[in-house]
Amino acid sequence: MNKNIRSFLRFGAFLLILVLVVLLANAVLIQTDTYSALPLAELKAYDYRFLMVAQPGDAQWLSLSTATGTQFVPGVAWEDLRLGCASGAAAPDGYSGYTDLSGEAILLDGKIRLTLTRVAGQVLFDIYRTGSSLSQPESILSPDVESVIDRIARIEISYENPTTELRFDENGTLVPAAYASEPLVQSILPQMTDFKVPLPQTDKGLGIYDDGVRGSLRMKGAFLLPSDSKLRVKLLFTYYDTTPACGNGHTGVHSAACFPQRQLTLALPAADAATGLPVAANCFTVNRAGLHCDRIIDIPVGGGIETNFDWL
Repeated sequence: MNKNIRSFLRFGAFLLILVLVVLLANAVLIQTDTYSALPLAELKAYDYRFLMVAQPGDAQWLSLSTATGTQFVPGVAWEDLRLGCASGAAAPDGYSGYTDLSGEAILLDGKIRLTLTRVAGQVLFDIYRTGSSLSQPESILSPDVESVIDRIARIEISYENPTTELRFDENGTLVPAAYASEPLVQSILPQMTDFKVPLPQTDKGLGIYDDGVRGSLRMKGAFLLPSDSKLRVKLLFTYYDTTPACGNGHTGVHSAACFPQRQLTLALPAADAATGLPVAANCFTVNRAGLHCDRIIDIPVGGGIETNFDWL
C-alpha cells in the first residue's frame, strides 16, 4: 500500500490540493488536515511524489476520487487515482502537476517546485464564407448581411461522450478514464437587430474569426477534459425563415412573430467518421466550417459546407 498525505492549502482565491505519495510499498499511512510532519529519519529514507491540484476556492469543479468511484482517501495507489468533473463540464481555471523527489533532495534544497498546467482544453468554432477551399476565407458579399449567423435565434451545442475522469498513464500524462453517458449541452442566444447579428458579442462567446474577413465568426465552445478522439459535437441552429407566414395581413414592418422558426444541424465530425474530435489539455481544438454562401441559413440541403479541425 502506498502512503499518501493530503493537505488543503489556500493561496489567494485558489484552493490547492496537495497529495504526497511515498514511493514504497507497505508504508504506514499518515494524514493531516492542514500540514504534514515526518520524522527526519523517515524523510531521508524514502522517495516522494508530490501532486498538486489548484482551482478557484469559490468555484470548485475538479475532484479527486478513486477508480472504483469512491472518495479519495490516503492509501490509494497512484494508478487508482482519478481527477475529474461529474458532467464533463470543465472550466479554464483548473491546474495540476506533480514531481518526484528524494528525501535527501528535499532536505538539501528545502523547497518543493512543481509546474502546474491547465487541465482542460477548449473547443472553438470558426465559420466563414470561403472560396475554393477552407484556406481561402472570403468576406460575405451581400451588403444586407451583417454576419454568417444573421437570422439565427439560438445555437445549441451538444457534446457527446465528454470525458468525466482522468488518470495518470505510465508516462505521467493525464488520459481519459471515463466518459459521460449523457451529452453536455451549451446554449447561445445571439443578440440581433432587424434579424442581423453584429459581431463581436463577447459576453455570449461570439467573436470574429478575422477582422479582415467581413461577417466571419469565431464561437467559443465549452472547456472540456482531454479526449482521445471520442468526442462528437452537434450544432443545432434555430433560425427565422426568410418568408413571412403572416400573409401581410397587418400594417408596418414584419416582426419576428411573422416568420416561422426552422432548424438545421451541423455534425462534427461527419456522422460516418470513424473517430471523433480530440481535446488536449491547455490547447484549443479549432473546428473550421467554410460556407459557399453568406449565411448559415443559406446552406443548400446536402452540400455547400466544408469542415475540418486542428489544434491551436
